[in-house]
Amino acid sequence: MNELSMKSVTYHYVRPWEQRFAFLRHLNVDDFKAQLDFFESGYDLVDQRAFENALQSNTPPERGILLTFDDGFKDHFLYVASELEQRSAWALFFVPASPYRTGKLLAVHRIHLLLATGSHGSLLARIREIADVEQGLDVSQEDAGQSAYRQTEQTDEVKVKRLLNYQLQPQVRDNILDRLMVTQFGDEAQLCREFYATLDELRDIAARGFSIGAHSVSHRVLAALTPDEQRAEIEGGYDFLREAGLAQSLRTFAYPYGLPDTYDNTTLELLKDAGTHSAFTVEQRDTETDDILEGALEMPRFDCNSFAHGKVRSLPAGLDPS
Repeated sequence: MNELSMKSVTYHYVRPWEQRFAFLRHLNVDDFKAQLDFFESGYDLVDQRAFENALQSNTPPERGILLTFDDGFKDHFLYVASELEQRSAWALFFVPASPYRTGKLLAVHRIHLLLATGSHGSLLARIREIADVEQGLDVSQEDAGQSAYRQTEQTDEVKVKRLLNYQLQPQVRDNILDRLMVTQFGDEAQLCREFYATLDELRDIAARGFSIGAHSVSHRVLAALTPDEQRAEIEGGYDFLREAGLAQSLRTFAYPYGLPDTYDNTTLELLKDAGTHSAFTVEQRDTETDDILEGALEMPRFDCNSFAHGKVRSLPAGLDPS
Protein backbone atom coordinates (compact mmCIF):
# COMPACT_ATOMS: atom_id res chain seq x y z
CA MET A 1 0.00 0.00 0.00
CA ASN A 2 1.56 3.26 -1.19
CA GLU A 3 0.67 6.18 1.10
CA LEU A 4 0.73 8.59 -1.86
CA SER A 5 -1.69 6.62 -4.04
CA MET A 6 -5.46 7.08 -4.16
CA LYS A 7 -7.45 4.49 -2.24
CA SER A 8 -11.10 3.69 -2.72
CA VAL A 9 -12.75 2.27 0.39
CA THR A 10 -15.97 0.26 0.53
CA TYR A 11 -18.47 -0.03 3.37
CA HIS A 12 -21.58 -2.13 3.84
CA TYR A 13 -23.34 -2.26 7.22
CA VAL A 14 -22.66 0.82 9.39
CA ARG A 15 -24.84 0.69 12.50
CA PRO A 16 -25.02 0.28 16.27
CA TRP A 17 -25.15 -3.27 17.66
CA GLU A 18 -28.71 -4.61 17.82
CA GLN A 19 -29.92 -7.59 19.85
CA ARG A 20 -32.31 -8.63 17.08
CA PHE A 21 -29.39 -9.26 14.70
CA ALA A 22 -26.83 -10.07 17.34
CA PHE A 23 -24.34 -11.80 15.02
CA LEU A 24 -24.54 -9.44 12.03
CA ARG A 25 -21.04 -8.40 10.99
CA HIS A 26 -21.05 -4.60 10.84
CA LEU A 27 -18.94 -1.52 11.42
CA ASN A 28 -20.07 0.25 14.56
CA VAL A 29 -21.14 3.85 13.94
CA ASP A 30 -18.63 5.18 16.47
CA ASP A 31 -15.83 3.28 14.73
CA PHE A 32 -16.98 4.69 11.40
CA LYS A 33 -16.67 8.21 12.78
CA ALA A 34 -13.23 7.40 14.20
CA GLN A 35 -12.14 6.05 10.82
CA LEU A 36 -13.27 9.24 9.11
CA ASP A 37 -11.20 11.19 11.65
CA PHE A 38 -8.24 8.97 10.79
CA PHE A 39 -8.67 9.56 7.05
CA GLU A 40 -9.06 13.30 7.49
CA SER A 41 -5.87 13.48 9.57
CA GLY A 42 -3.64 11.88 6.95
CA TYR A 43 -5.39 11.92 3.59
CA ASP A 44 -7.64 14.06 1.40
CA LEU A 45 -11.22 12.89 1.02
CA VAL A 46 -11.98 12.81 -2.71
CA ASP A 47 -14.97 14.96 -3.70
CA GLN A 48 -17.06 14.67 -6.85
CA ARG A 49 -15.06 17.23 -8.80
CA ALA A 50 -11.76 15.55 -7.94
CA PHE A 51 -13.16 12.15 -8.93
CA GLU A 52 -14.50 13.40 -12.26
CA ASN A 53 -11.21 15.21 -12.93
CA ALA A 54 -9.35 11.96 -12.23
CA LEU A 55 -11.43 10.12 -14.82
CA GLN A 56 -10.91 12.90 -17.38
CA SER A 57 -7.19 13.41 -16.75
CA ASN A 58 -6.31 9.74 -16.09
CA THR A 59 -4.59 10.87 -12.91
CA PRO A 60 -5.84 9.67 -9.50
CA PRO A 61 -5.37 12.34 -6.79
CA GLU A 62 -2.42 11.74 -4.48
CA ARG A 63 -3.26 10.74 -0.92
CA GLY A 64 -6.92 10.62 -1.91
CA ILE A 65 -9.56 8.54 -0.14
CA LEU A 66 -12.70 7.80 -2.16
CA LEU A 67 -15.59 6.62 0.02
CA THR A 68 -18.11 4.12 -1.38
CA PHE A 69 -21.13 2.40 0.20
CA ASP A 70 -22.79 -0.69 -1.24
CA ASP A 71 -26.31 -2.12 -1.10
CA GLY A 72 -28.59 0.84 -0.31
CA PHE A 73 -29.01 0.01 3.37
CA LYS A 74 -31.17 2.06 5.71
CA ASP A 75 -27.91 2.47 7.66
CA HIS A 76 -26.62 4.75 4.95
CA PHE A 77 -29.54 7.13 5.36
CA LEU A 78 -29.71 6.98 9.16
CA TYR A 79 -26.03 7.12 10.08
CA VAL A 80 -23.77 7.72 7.08
CA ALA A 81 -25.13 10.54 4.93
CA SER A 82 -25.61 13.00 7.80
CA GLU A 83 -22.13 12.30 9.19
CA LEU A 84 -20.54 12.85 5.80
CA GLU A 85 -22.57 16.00 5.24
CA GLN A 86 -21.35 17.45 8.54
CA ARG A 87 -17.79 16.91 7.34
CA SER A 88 -18.47 18.25 3.81
CA ALA A 89 -17.38 14.82 2.55
CA TRP A 90 -18.61 13.17 -0.64
CA ALA A 91 -19.30 9.51 -1.43
CA LEU A 92 -20.69 7.08 -3.97
CA PHE A 93 -23.68 4.94 -2.94
CA PHE A 94 -24.42 1.81 -4.97
CA VAL A 95 -28.02 0.54 -4.89
CA PRO A 96 -29.52 -2.73 -6.19
CA ALA A 97 -32.93 -2.66 -7.89
CA SER A 98 -34.60 -5.93 -6.92
CA PRO A 99 -35.69 -5.15 -3.32
CA TYR A 100 -37.68 -2.14 -4.54
CA ARG A 101 -39.45 -4.23 -7.18
CA THR A 102 -40.08 -7.47 -5.26
CA GLY A 103 -40.40 -6.47 -1.59
CA LYS A 104 -37.84 -9.16 -0.78
CA LEU A 105 -34.28 -8.86 0.47
CA LEU A 106 -31.49 -9.82 -1.89
CA ALA A 107 -30.43 -13.44 -1.40
CA VAL A 108 -27.05 -12.34 -0.06
CA HIS A 109 -28.75 -10.21 2.62
CA ARG A 110 -31.26 -12.90 3.50
CA ILE A 111 -28.26 -15.10 4.21
CA HIS A 112 -26.62 -12.40 6.35
CA LEU A 113 -29.74 -11.93 8.48
CA LEU A 114 -30.39 -15.64 8.91
CA LEU A 115 -26.78 -16.03 10.08
CA ALA A 116 -27.21 -12.99 12.35
CA THR A 117 -30.07 -14.44 14.37
CA GLY A 118 -28.87 -17.80 15.66
CA SER A 119 -26.63 -20.83 15.53
CA HIS A 120 -24.69 -21.19 12.29
CA GLY A 121 -24.45 -24.95 12.75
CA SER A 122 -28.19 -25.27 13.20
CA LEU A 123 -28.82 -23.15 10.10
CA LEU A 124 -26.49 -25.30 8.02
CA ALA A 125 -28.24 -28.44 9.24
CA ARG A 126 -31.65 -26.93 8.42
CA ILE A 127 -30.55 -26.07 4.87
CA ARG A 128 -29.41 -29.65 4.36
CA GLU A 129 -32.71 -30.87 5.74
CA ILE A 130 -34.75 -28.85 3.28
CA ALA A 131 -32.78 -29.59 0.10
CA ASP A 132 -31.05 -32.52 -1.47
CA VAL A 133 -27.73 -30.69 -1.78
CA GLU A 134 -26.26 -33.03 -4.36
CA GLN A 135 -29.18 -32.51 -6.74
CA GLY A 136 -29.20 -28.77 -6.08
CA LEU A 137 -25.53 -28.20 -6.89
CA ASP A 138 -24.85 -26.30 -10.09
CA VAL A 139 -21.47 -27.57 -11.29
CA SER A 140 -21.28 -24.81 -13.90
CA GLN A 141 -20.95 -22.25 -11.08
CA GLU A 142 -18.17 -24.02 -9.20
CA ASP A 143 -15.56 -21.54 -10.45
CA ALA A 144 -17.71 -18.39 -10.32
CA GLY A 145 -16.92 -16.61 -7.09
CA GLN A 146 -15.24 -19.53 -5.35
CA SER A 147 -12.12 -17.45 -4.61
CA ALA A 148 -14.13 -15.71 -1.90
CA TYR A 149 -13.69 -18.75 0.34
CA ARG A 150 -10.63 -20.66 -0.89
CA GLN A 151 -8.33 -19.29 1.78
CA THR A 152 -10.93 -18.91 4.51
CA GLU A 153 -11.34 -21.16 7.51
CA GLN A 154 -14.22 -23.52 6.71
CA THR A 155 -16.52 -22.61 9.59
CA ASP A 156 -20.25 -23.34 9.52
CA GLU A 157 -20.80 -19.68 8.60
CA VAL A 158 -18.51 -19.97 5.57
CA LYS A 159 -20.14 -23.25 4.54
CA VAL A 160 -23.59 -21.63 4.61
CA LYS A 161 -22.40 -18.65 2.53
CA ARG A 162 -20.53 -20.78 0.01
CA LEU A 163 -23.46 -23.16 -0.41
CA LEU A 164 -26.12 -20.48 -0.80
CA ASN A 165 -24.16 -17.80 -2.64
CA TYR A 166 -22.35 -19.98 -5.17
CA GLN A 167 -23.04 -23.72 -5.16
CA LEU A 168 -26.81 -24.13 -5.22
CA GLN A 169 -28.82 -23.48 -8.35
CA PRO A 170 -30.57 -20.09 -7.92
CA GLN A 171 -34.09 -21.54 -7.91
CA VAL A 172 -33.18 -24.18 -5.34
CA ARG A 173 -31.46 -21.57 -3.18
CA ASP A 174 -34.38 -19.14 -3.40
CA ASN A 175 -36.88 -21.83 -2.45
CA ILE A 176 -34.82 -22.68 0.62
CA LEU A 177 -34.46 -19.03 1.57
CA ASP A 178 -38.19 -18.39 1.11
CA ARG A 179 -38.99 -21.08 3.65
CA LEU A 180 -36.31 -19.99 6.12
CA MET A 181 -37.29 -16.32 5.93
CA VAL A 182 -40.97 -17.00 6.60
CA THR A 183 -40.09 -19.16 9.59
CA GLN A 184 -37.59 -16.70 11.04
CA PHE A 185 -39.04 -13.27 10.18
CA GLY A 186 -42.63 -13.63 8.99
CA ASP A 187 -43.45 -10.50 6.95
CA GLU A 188 -40.43 -10.06 4.69
CA ALA A 189 -41.92 -7.02 2.94
CA GLN A 190 -41.93 -5.13 6.24
CA LEU A 191 -38.38 -6.27 7.00
CA CYS A 192 -37.34 -5.09 3.54
CA ARG A 193 -38.73 -1.60 4.25
CA GLU A 194 -36.77 -1.50 7.51
CA PHE A 195 -33.57 -2.88 6.00
CA TYR A 196 -33.10 -0.75 2.86
CA ALA A 197 -33.38 3.00 2.43
CA THR A 198 -36.71 3.95 0.87
CA LEU A 199 -36.79 5.65 -2.51
CA ASP A 200 -37.53 8.96 -0.79
CA GLU A 201 -34.54 8.43 1.49
CA LEU A 202 -32.33 7.65 -1.49
CA ARG A 203 -33.57 10.82 -3.18
CA ASP A 204 -32.70 12.71 -0.01
CA ILE A 205 -29.17 11.29 -0.11
CA ALA A 206 -28.85 12.37 -3.75
CA ALA A 207 -30.25 15.82 -2.96
CA ARG A 208 -27.44 16.32 -0.44
CA GLY A 209 -24.94 16.06 -3.29
CA PHE A 210 -23.93 12.41 -3.02
CA SER A 211 -23.76 10.19 -6.10
CA ILE A 212 -26.00 7.16 -6.58
CA GLY A 213 -24.69 4.32 -8.74
CA ALA A 214 -26.02 0.99 -9.96
CA HIS A 215 -25.39 -2.34 -8.24
CA SER A 216 -27.19 -4.60 -10.74
CA VAL A 217 -30.78 -5.76 -10.32
CA SER A 218 -30.54 -8.84 -8.12
CA HIS A 219 -26.86 -9.09 -7.07
CA ARG A 220 -26.15 -12.32 -8.93
CA VAL A 221 -22.72 -13.65 -9.89
CA LEU A 222 -22.51 -12.04 -13.33
CA ALA A 223 -19.91 -14.46 -14.71
CA ALA A 224 -22.36 -17.33 -14.16
CA LEU A 225 -25.03 -15.70 -16.37
CA THR A 226 -25.63 -15.70 -20.12
CA PRO A 227 -24.82 -12.49 -22.00
CA ASP A 228 -28.52 -11.62 -22.20
CA GLU A 229 -28.95 -12.21 -18.46
CA GLN A 230 -25.92 -10.04 -17.73
CA ARG A 231 -27.31 -7.28 -19.94
CA ALA A 232 -30.61 -7.41 -18.07
CA GLU A 233 -28.81 -7.12 -14.72
CA ILE A 234 -26.67 -4.16 -15.83
CA GLU A 235 -29.19 -2.20 -17.89
CA GLY A 236 -31.96 -3.02 -15.43
CA GLY A 237 -29.90 -1.48 -12.64
CA TYR A 238 -29.53 1.76 -14.59
CA ASP A 239 -33.21 1.70 -15.64
CA PHE A 240 -34.22 1.44 -11.99
CA LEU A 241 -32.20 4.55 -11.09
CA ARG A 242 -33.72 6.47 -14.00
CA GLU A 243 -37.29 5.45 -13.13
CA ALA A 244 -36.72 6.39 -9.48
CA GLY A 245 -35.40 9.84 -10.39
CA LEU A 246 -31.90 8.90 -9.24
CA ALA A 247 -30.07 8.80 -12.58
CA GLN A 248 -26.82 10.80 -12.67
CA SER A 249 -24.77 12.19 -15.52
CA LEU A 250 -21.81 10.14 -14.25
CA ARG A 251 -22.75 6.46 -14.63
CA THR A 252 -21.07 4.33 -11.98
CA PHE A 253 -21.44 0.64 -11.17
CA ALA A 254 -20.33 -1.72 -8.40
CA TYR A 255 -19.98 -5.39 -9.27
CA PRO A 256 -21.99 -7.83 -7.15
CA TYR A 257 -19.41 -9.63 -4.98
CA GLY A 258 -16.71 -7.83 -6.97
CA LEU A 259 -14.01 -10.51 -7.09
CA PRO A 260 -12.18 -11.10 -10.40
CA ASP A 261 -13.96 -14.41 -11.09
CA THR A 262 -17.46 -13.00 -10.49
CA TYR A 263 -17.47 -10.99 -13.75
CA ASP A 264 -15.88 -11.53 -17.15
CA ASN A 265 -15.02 -9.86 -20.45
CA THR A 266 -18.67 -9.97 -21.48
CA THR A 267 -19.50 -7.96 -18.36
CA LEU A 268 -16.91 -5.34 -19.27
CA GLU A 269 -18.24 -5.02 -22.84
CA LEU A 270 -21.81 -4.70 -21.61
CA LEU A 271 -20.81 -2.01 -19.12
CA LYS A 272 -19.14 -0.08 -21.94
CA ASP A 273 -22.26 -0.47 -24.08
CA ALA A 274 -24.36 0.89 -21.19
CA GLY A 275 -22.25 4.06 -21.05
CA THR A 276 -20.59 3.28 -17.72
CA HIS A 277 -17.92 5.79 -16.72
CA SER A 278 -16.46 3.75 -13.86
CA ALA A 279 -17.08 0.38 -12.22
CA PHE A 280 -15.73 -0.88 -8.91
CA THR A 281 -14.43 -4.27 -7.82
CA VAL A 282 -13.31 -5.41 -4.36
CA GLU A 283 -9.71 -6.09 -5.38
CA GLN A 284 -7.84 -4.63 -2.44
CA ARG A 285 -5.07 -2.40 -3.75
CA ASP A 286 -4.24 1.21 -4.56
CA THR A 287 -5.81 2.92 -7.56
CA GLU A 288 -3.16 3.49 -10.22
CA THR A 289 -3.10 5.57 -13.39
CA ASP A 290 -3.43 2.40 -15.50
CA ASP A 291 -6.75 1.58 -13.83
CA ILE A 292 -8.22 4.75 -15.36
CA LEU A 293 -6.29 4.57 -18.64
CA GLU A 294 -7.70 1.08 -19.23
CA GLY A 295 -11.27 2.37 -19.02
CA ALA A 296 -11.93 2.70 -15.28
CA LEU A 297 -14.13 -0.41 -15.38
CA GLU A 298 -12.08 -2.40 -12.87
CA MET A 299 -11.43 0.17 -10.17
CA PRO A 300 -10.05 -1.51 -7.04
CA ARG A 301 -11.42 -0.93 -3.54
CA PHE A 302 -10.12 -1.69 -0.08
CA ASP A 303 -12.54 -2.97 2.52
CA CYS A 304 -12.86 -0.52 5.41
CA ASN A 305 -11.35 -3.18 7.68
CA SER A 306 -7.97 -2.60 5.99
CA PHE A 307 -7.61 0.68 7.89
CA ALA A 308 -7.59 1.85 11.50
CA HIS A 309 -10.96 1.62 13.28
CA GLY A 310 -12.45 -0.51 10.50
CA LYS A 311 -12.67 -3.88 12.24
CA VAL A 312 -15.86 -5.60 13.35
CA ARG A 313 -16.19 -5.36 17.14
CA SER A 314 -16.09 -8.44 19.34
CA LEU A 315 -19.46 -9.84 20.36
CA PRO A 316 -20.81 -9.07 23.82
CA ALA A 317 -19.73 -11.61 26.46
CA GLY A 318 -21.65 -14.85 26.35
CA LEU A 319 -22.73 -14.68 22.70
CA ASP A 320 -21.49 -17.41 20.36
CA PRO A 321 -23.00 -18.04 16.89
CA SER A 322 -21.30 -21.40 16.35
